Amino acid sequence: TVVASPYLRCVQTVAPLAERLGTAVTTDERLAEGRGFDGTLELLATLPAGAVLCSHGDVIPDTMAALQRRGCRFVGAPDWRKGSVWVLTRVDGVVVEATAWPPP
Repeated sequence: TVVASPYLRCVQTVAPLAERLGTAVTTDERLAEGRGFDGTLELLATLPAGAVLCSHGDVIPDTMAALQRRGCRFVGAPDWRKGSVWVLTRVDGVVVEATAWPPP
């Protein structure tokens, strides 16, 4: 499952991965700029394991801060640069661990 903000750049970012996985990019307004973290938290709790999400520089830090307030443990230092990747570990739909990978 590959889900992106409806903004073109987000869709373009994950399109090659979706193609390689043999799936399509699904867009979701909850990942759009200015939407806050509530919708993203909802997606994170409900999408299947292995899902890939693409959002924006305002949504991602707010979402990660909300996860941390809810008890998510960060492994290593956060990385907020464009192109960074967050790998999240869920247990029973709850994100319990997050690791940031630097941009390529």
